[in-house]
Amino acid sequence: MSGLVSLPSDGTPARRAPPRPIGPWLGKAAFLLLPLAAWHLLVLSGKVGPEVLPRLDATLLRLAALIAAGDVPARIGETLTGWAISLLIATSIAVPLGILLGSSAFARQSSRLLVDAVRSVPPLGLIPLALLLFGARRQTELMVTVPTMLWPIMLQVSHGVRDIDPMLVETGRAFRLPKATLLRHVLMPAVTPYLITGLRLAAVMGLLLCIGIEVLTYVPGVGAAIAVAQSVGAVLDVYAYTLVAIGLGVAMTLATYLAEGLLVPWSPARRRRP
Repeated sequence: MSGLVSLPSDGTPARRAPPRPIGPWLGKAAFLLLPLAAWHLLVLSGKVGPEVLPRLDATLLRLAALIAAGDVPARIGETLTGWAISLLIATSIAVPLGILLGSSAFARQSSRLLVDAVRSVPPLGLIPLALLLFGARRQTELMVTVPTMLWPIMLQVSHGVRDIDPMLVETGRAFRLPKATLLRHVLMPAVTPYLITGLRLAAVMGLLLCIGIEVLTYVPGVGAAIAVAQSVGAVLDVYAYTLVAIGLGVAMTLATYLAEGLLVPWSPARRRRP
């Protein structure tokens, strides 16, 4: 009967899970809308001219026209292509290095000076060398983004390997498990949360860096569209593509957080997040 309350085995009434609060999401949405509201109010005040800051509605209309013409999807595709290739290369290099550094104290101590020296090189400092070698091509973007995306993945994997309970490894060795079995059933499950966190950091950082490199080097993508529009004085296009770049960054951040929550809900980094 509908009027009855289901009772668990101990006889106490079952409790429903409390609804998730929507306040934090409303606050985040408000913070995203605040810059747009400030933009609109600043234009209405008349303190800046349209050649510096166009109207918000005009910019959105221009953005819609660029999307309808296929320009925005094409530029997004170019940027995401460079980003995906960079992430794939960085991951394929960083994971084995992270496992090596995490499992071998000798390798970790021997490479510390080299790792610290290479990490101290600013990513944008590689742009002149990359342009000299490759010109305004995709290889220039890869030469700058791959090393930058490599570090968070490698360091997270290394930390994950070092955090493995030694008793698990010793138990596996006591049963004379092959190294491949230890890697697949002991090492990788323990390292996966750290790997996902490293991928999340590298993905967001790499996307922003890709767009910045495109602005500076005219490598095809959203950033290059901003640079070209600025060079010819197309103010509406500059702001329209800037909104695209911001939207890509926000979408990538949300997507990586969602993926981390779905793949490794037990991740320590996720538990610490407010």
